[in-house]
Amino acid sequence: MMYGFSYPDLKDTKYVPCGELAPKPKEGKMGSESLAQALPREQARCRELLVEYKAMGAPGFIGASMIEIALQQADQAVAGGDVIAMIQAYEKLKECD
Repeated sequence: MMYGFSYPDLKDTKYVPCGELAPKPKEGKMGSESLAQALPREQARCRELLVEYKAMGAPGFIGASMIEIALQQADQAVAGGDVIAMIQAYEKLKECD
């Protein structure tokens, strides 16, 4: 006896291997680079950007502060060897313009 539910007809269901269900990785700036290569590159780019924001004076203060915070978080992640934090820091640094 079924208790208020029934199973759908599965005879027309196509078998799909698990690998095909996983989302394809997006091609971003990192591409085929490893995190060990991409994170220092982004840190260097943001350090150069920070100099430009500081050169603006008062108008660049908020942007410079946000970049400094992102760089501090990246530095702490690298120093602590926390890979998850490194990935998060990398994503945050990519957003700096």
